[in-house]
Amino acid sequence: MCGICGFVTKHTSRLDLRHLRRMNDIMAHRGPDDAGDFVDQNVFLAMRRLSIIDLAQGHQPMLTPDKTLCVVFNGEIYNYQELRQELQQKGYHFLTDSDTETLLHGYHAWGIDGLLSRLNGMFGFCIYDAAQKQLFLARDRAGEKPIYYYRNSDYFIFASELKVLAHTHSVPCTIENDALAGYLLHQYTPGSQTLLAGTYKLPPASYLRLNTENLDYEIISYWDIPHSTSLASASLEEHKAKLYDLLSDSVKIRLRADVPVGAFLSGGLDSSINVALIATLGITDLNTFSIGFEHQDFDESPYSQQVAQHFGTKHHHFLLNPRELISLLPRVIAMVDEPVADAASIPTYWLCQESRKFVKVALTGEGADELFAGYDYYRHLPYSLPPSPAISWKQKIKQFLGLSNLPLDLQGMPDPISGFPLMTPFHTIAQLLVSECSPEYLLASYHRQMTKNFSIFPDHLLAKAQYYDTKTWLPDDLLMKVDKMSMANSLEVRAPFLDHRLIEYSFTLPDELKIQGDTVKFLLRESFAELLPASILNREKHGFNLPMHIWLKGDLKELVMDTLNSDTLKQEGVLNSKVVASILDQFMNHNASCERLVYSLYVFQQWWHALKMP
Repeated sequence: MCGICGFVTKHTSRLDLRHLRRMNDIMAHRGPDDAGDFVDQNVFLAMRRLSIIDLAQGHQPMLTPDKTLCVVFNGEIYNYQELRQELQQKGYHFLTDSDTETLLHGYHAWGIDGLLSRLNGMFGFCIYDAAQKQLFLARDRAGEKPIYYYRNSDYFIFASELKVLAHTHSVPCTIENDALAGYLLHQYTPGSQTLLAGTYKLPPASYLRLNTENLDYEIISYWDIPHSTSLASASLEEHKAKLYDLLSDSVKIRLRADVPVGAFLSGGLDSSINVALIATLGITDLNTFSIGFEHQDFDESPYSQQVAQHFGTKHHHFLLNPRELISLLPRVIAMVDEPVADAASIPTYWLCQESRKFVKVALTGEGADELFAGYDYYRHLPYSLPPSPAISWKQKIKQFLGLSNLPLDLQGMPDPISGFPLMTPFHTIAQLLVSECSPEYLLASYHRQMTKNFSIFPDHLLAKAQYYDTKTWLPDDLLMKVDKMSMANSLEVRAPFLDHRLIEYSFTLPDELKIQGDTVKFLLRESFAELLPASILNREKHGFNLPMHIWLKGDLKELVMDTLNSDTLKQEGVLNSKVVASILDQFMNHNASCERLVYSLYVFQQWWHALKMP
């Protein structure tokens, strides 16, 4: 686990080794254990390492003996031991016990496509092939590890964090207005674009191939979620056994480490299953971690304590109070790297900070809700009729963007595909922005997954919604938040539910194995019923619920009002100061239920200030 960065230059570029090392230092929190860099004429690569596997010999950048291949790698290859055996049988000799070396030999043996098809892991890596004058950037299937990049006529530059590009002073630090509209719509930045003009995210399950001579590049998708009916006739017992075996093996290989491994434990179904499976492997000294709040309505500590006692873990419960919240919030927003208005970033940061005092790796339950239909807004989908094909969202978006005279709509609208209930209405977005946004961009961000495999679910609304959320909300919000908050505290977080074998399997399931009546995640509950206490098994989903309405009107009010003051907004000319003031007034003084929109505006403005700081 680490952060990676680098650039490829032409002769006219003024970037040099000093710039590379400055970029690398910005990511020191991602890898405090080690650092290294590599230069080959016009190719500059660097990394910061958080040592997890082969602590002594896993230094990067790592090169083949003939120095024609070089890799810098962020993440973990969980099946590296199996790949190592396969490569040794082909005659490859290993000098280390690290998973990084499997990338070098695997690329040499199988090429980039053959290597990626074999990897089980979370990763963002760069392989430089000097002989072929090519550089590859690759990202894992689910999108757990990010890679950002920028290209102009003189250089191509990339990094694990957006702020690294912004702070090199080689990338224009200007807002992309269309992307800001997408952020206001979703409360995260959807798709490959970022809020910095000309800067992009490599999509999940994709790799970028760069010609290091002329800087031409292409992006290739190497995987998508397949839709299979091969298990349609399997019985419930067969499905339970299949799911148990897959998840058990996923947990097992994610425990591979040369440092202490723990687990987040909220007391919900997903994290409890992780802990139960760890216990079945005979691990008796597991550290588990949970977080709570002073407001008891939002505190799940009794459930996490119950699971911890059931499995005999060493449990640590941390309490986040408003005083700590105020001191944490500016750092949380700065470290989230690109704005994600998911208030759960705050407890996630605190949880990672405190857990890091005991372990270097922690397992989490991320992904289970998308794969096994855990969200409440999925409940009606197995029983709904397909939407009318006459609906034209392009027409609707164009119409609403032109209605600037409508009263502000502060209630979240539901996504027509997944049912996600908190999206900002289009005409409110149009009024918030000083500059106009493109209806075509909003349409693309809104329905950008209606391609390829999306069309194979024409009458399966639940599968369509799950696919949509797995491709959008999951990588662009949830996994972005987990990566940035964990790495800000030099903690590696692993998600067993995001094993690609589980993702593929989950999309073979019929609706009735996902939702039965009011019971969501039906198969998941059935498969692990014998391991968990009944009170945990039958719990309603709570997630990371926070008292944001109370905090924003109380302890955080002064901070929010100062950040969103009209004079600053007028001077910057990005957000409409009058519209923002009206939203704040409606929320603070007239009890409008729009805390998520208020928090979104605060997060953007605070992030923009932090990003511009030298």
